[in-house]
Amino acid sequence: MEYSSLRLDVNTLNILKEIKTRMEREYVRPLSFDFVLKKIIEKEERKIIILN
Repeated sequence: MEYSSLRLDVNTLNILKEIKTRMEREYVRPLSFDFVLKKIIEKEERKIIILN
């Protein structure tokens, strides 16, 4: 996935940083933003499938 064209406002970026920090504690290792975004997207896709 390519996120280079993704433009985020400051609030969204801060939320993503917080999610990344929490996930790093859970996985006990440094994570890339790509990994974090993929996990968020996978979780949202599962919700959509369940709701439909």
